[in-house]
Amino acid sequence: MSRINLELRGANEISLAEDQITPIVGFIILTFATGYFALLVFSLLSIRKIFLEAANQRWLSLKSVRGFRLFALANLGRVLYETISGAVALAFVNMPRVEGSFSVQFGITDELISVLFTAFVMLIAAHIFAVSQAAYEENKGFI
Repeated sequence: MSRINLELRGANEISLAEDQITPIVGFIILTFATGYFALLVFSLLSIRKIFLEAANQRWLSLKSVRGFRLFALANLGRVLYETISGAVALAFVNMPRVEGSFSVQFGITDELISVLFTAFVMLIAAHIFAVSQAAYEENKGFI
């Protein structure tokens, strides 16, 4: 018998046997996965801008800095989406198993803290790059 196992940030895990996958459960998991995938693709497209600008030797261009800022925001959004929406998806998936109850559980793990810390550091670095880019443009105007 096959199983679906999804480990989510925040110590949530969805583990379903083949007979527990109803159309509603499949729709919930598909909806969650689609949102996560959309954020991941947005993140990768944002970092692509950085690489394209670097290939043209424009490391501190406005396009590059905006791309990095969007990349940092998308990564933070992805972590929060997985934590919050994952807990809600887990609650909806478990709802048919326990009649008359609906509970959302959030957990804090070392992995979640380290990933959130990394996302915030990237966001701070993106802000530093934005300030650097503004200073670069201002200095370029004086020369």
